[in-house]
Amino acid sequence: MTMPGFLCGRMAVWRWLACILLACGAGWLGWRYFATRNRVDLVVNGVRFPRYTHQTSPEGLLREVGLTLADEDVVVLLSPSSSSLVDGSELVVRLARPVVIASDGALVETLTTGDTIGQALDDSSAEQLDGDRYLLQGRLVNRDSPLPAAERPEPLTLANWAQALRHSVTVSIRRATPITVRDGDSTVSSRTAAVTVGEALQDQGIALFEGDLVTPGLQAPIVLGLTIQIERSLPLTLTVGGSSRMTRSRVDTVQALLDEQAVVLGELDYVHPIASEALERDLAVQVVRVIEERHVQEIPLPFETIYQPDPEVEIDNHHIADWGREGAERREVLVRYEDQVETARTETDAWIEREPRDRLIEYGTQIVLRQMDTPDGPISYWRTIRMLATSYNAPTAGKPMDHPTYGITRLGWRARFGIIAVDPRVISLEQNMYVPGYGPGVAGDTGGAILWRRIDLCYDDDNLVLWKKWVDVYLLEPIPPEDEINWIIPNYPVEKE
Repeated sequence: MTMPGFLCGRMAVWRWLACILLACGAGWLGWRYFATRNRVDLVVNGVRFPRYTHQTSPEGLLREVGLTLADEDVVVLLSPSSSSLVDGSELVVRLARPVVIASDGALVETLTTGDTIGQALDDSSAEQLDGDRYLLQGRLVNRDSPLPAAERPEPLTLANWAQALRHSVTVSIRRATPITVRDGDSTVSSRTAAVTVGEALQDQGIALFEGDLVTPGLQAPIVLGLTIQIERSLPLTLTVGGSSRMTRSRVDTVQALLDEQAVVLGELDYVHPIASEALERDLAVQVVRVIEERHVQEIPLPFETIYQPDPEVEIDNHHIADWGREGAERREVLVRYEDQVETARTETDAWIEREPRDRLIEYGTQIVLRQMDTPDGPISYWRTIRMLATSYNAPTAGKPMDHPTYGITRLGWRARFGIIAVDPRVISLEQNMYVPGYGPGVAGDTGGAILWRRIDLCYDDDNLVLWKKWVDVYLLEPIPPEDEINWIIPNYPVEKE
């Protein structure tokens, strides 16, 4: 039996409406579910896990995420509401870390929320004694050392992170052993967890120096009731050859110190203080290196110059007959050096290696008379000397007119034209002379500035002519006696010609 067509159409409409109503209801319920959730940040040991939840209590949220807490774990709610979870709340969880304490042959496991070895030990029941040492996974640590951080897993999920935090670490306790340290006159008893004598002294802050003797040795193991004996060395300063260094030693004498330091004294070396001197604290020991060297010095011996007359050679000519030669004296000198510094010089021998030979100069003593015509008439002269001529008269001679010797020359003559002032070492007084441009004159005066090859031409008071030039001066007859002739006139320059 078939339904009428209009009924079938109505039922289809109702089914369609029902589907629409069901879809709308499901959508509204879904929207309602998501719209009423709260966003909560779950922070576990510093790692943040955002969570959307309908839970209103921390316990419900922890059950929802499957996080099981131990009594040692810490949970703190940071929320606008003091006791319930709301949107924006932060639930901070610190999971306690499992730590295994190994001591005295036993293992004790504990949970700690501390960050350091000391906090983990304090949270355990393990006994802690002065001097104990701690090892974290076989490595020496102290109470302030941090516990190793948990390794972050990949992928970083809450479950994986919680599992990583529950991974245990092992801390071993090395028990301290009582020992006694005798350091000179001081005796100290203590406890140490060191393995060797050297480690035990280092832990107790006992410094060792070069030369100190430790019994038993530094590598000896620590045993129960061990007594460590320290024999201290003395601090010393050792200077060898001027180079100083600090050292320490336990020997008794200076000589023993030198033997210990492999310092060998040379034949002339010496040490201060003496080798038998007893060592004492801060003693300065000086080894002086001594070297003696012999040197031969040569000292020149000057030769003399000897003048010998030669009557075959005309006056004012000379030649060197023998140039001569320097002699030489040799002296042997012993020089002493201490630490490379000269301290003494002693002459040990001296001898003449070569005698000097005098230089011989032969000068002429032959006098030849010559004639010459001059504006003042012919002259006969026996010598010509190149000289610097100046001039003067009585007023320019340097004496006031009321002086008793005003205008009086060396020979007592009145100053006038024709008198010439000379140096008697060159031209004898009363020697007749001829000066070109001046005329004849006679050596009748001297002067403080008239030296060697210089003459001063005298004028009358009213006719002074100023001179200052080099001229050839002619010495006229008569020829003076030989003992009054200066055969060799030095070429001492008065002024440049």
